[in-house]
Amino acid sequence: ATRRITDATADFWGAAWSPDGAQLAFYSNHRGNRDIGIIPESGGSPLLLTSSDSPEFSPAWSPDGMKIAYSRSVGRNTDLFTMSTDGSDSTRLTEHEAMDAFPKWSPDGTMLAFTSRRTGESEIWTIELGNGRFSQVTKGGGDYCAWSYDSKTIYYTDQADDCQNVFAIDLETRQVKKRKKGEEEREEEEEVAVINYLKVINGAIIQAHTVEIKKKLDESSHKLLSLAIVDIRQKIPSESRVILVPQKMDLDLESVKFTVPQRGDKKH
Repeated sequence: ATRRITDATADFWGAAWSPDGAQLAFYSNHRGNRDIGIIPESGGSPLLLTSSDSPEFSPAWSPDGMKIAYSRSVGRNTDLFTMSTDGSDSTRLTEHEAMDAFPKWSPDGTMLAFTSRRTGESEIWTIELGNGRFSQVTKGGGDYCAWSYDSKTIYYTDQADDCQNVFAIDLETRQVKKRKKGEEEREEEEEVAVINYLKVINGAIIQAHTVEIKKKLDESSHKLLSLAIVDIRQKIPSESRVILVPQKMDLDLESVKFTVPQRGDKKH
């Protein structure tokens, strides 16, 4: 059933649950300007936390429920701030000529992700709260982000397939995943192909080597195997004139024969 929380002749936007579920943060034109406020989940009188002449919006709770991050329009610009949940200790986090807005607190409490136009385009950035270090997360567009529960992935929206789609980016590898129409989620940047080399003499393995190659999704196994063979022969001196491979090869190596072993073969 629907239950009304606010009962005022003003507009309320951007409701955000506190971590303990007892309160909601919001922004409202209750005093004519857009201010950040909180209200009990059970309803009642809202408590406005900000009162500046500048519009404030997009509140986000810290995981411990002690602070609220928010956006404030300063002149023709927008920056990020935090404050205690009683409205005190307002701290400015960004001071850039480009827009920084819509903060989202990481679940581990160490970072804020936000939307910024520092590059001239809308992208997702992070700020490490311990040292103030900034990092650009997306390259090619990003907006309206959210965190994974383990603080390792950021989800965001961007244009794809002629409409807005949801993407996920791993903060450690910077690999991007997205869901296209009619397709399962897949990695969009690179995979790693692993190719094993075994040197066999008289049926005994005397040397082993593994090659890892970063693989684009459209590269064939034939091309990867060719790259691996060249790489291995450069790293490991070999006078072998026969190389056993899992598929037919047209790689041109002087005085080397490629053989695809058949079932029952005992060649080495």
